[in-house]
Amino acid sequence: MLKNKIVLPKHFNVSSIKSVLDDFEFVFKLNGKQAPIFHFELLKVEKPSMFGVLLLYKMLEYTVINNCFSKASITYTHNVIFFQFIVKYGFHDLLSAFISDKDNKIEKAFNNLKVFKGDKFIIAPKALLREDKASREEINKTYLPQIQSYYKSNTKAASMIMVVFSEILLNFWEHAKLDSQSIIVANGNNDQIEIACADTG
Repeated sequence: MLKNKIVLPKHFNVSSIKSVLDDFEFVFKLNGKQAPIFHFELLKVEKPSMFGVLLLYKMLEYTVINNCFSKASITYTHNVIFFQFIVKYGFHDLLSAFISDKDNKIEKAFNNLKVFKGDKFIIAPKALLREDKASREEINKTYLPQIQSYYKSNTKAASMIMVVFSEILLNFWEHAKLDSQSIIVANGNNDQIEIACADTG
């Protein structure tokens, strides 16, 4: 019998990736099958992370682009924590666009991804369009300086963060050449920073 639902865990972060991917593994055998409706259940998620949201986005994207199901659906509107998280950080429209499976909505959602700074420190999300010179310039002039400025009181931390961020960007632009919808996000405060990225690499 075909499984038609994945229930995402309470702690939807790096520590849960293996169990989530194990649950999702059967989907990789459904390319082009247009199997019956498939559902992502997020009502149990209490501690979302940027990594978790990007993983959800990539799973949803995979099912849509590869025509795995006749229709994909997702439930999170009754989960206030998760709903507020994705709305605040700009992912709501992108997830909704993939659910509706309309190319014009998906393209518009990517074009609307913006860099911004919030109450703690948040720069999220940004589509990394490799062939778009403006994209690179915006990251170099807007993204990186905000991180550097925020962590200026701890020069060692700022330096390490900039190295990590720059390496990730370089990897995107050099290796995921066929992917025009890569995303990188950074979320942090004075005590920590989470940098998460997604591409086809």
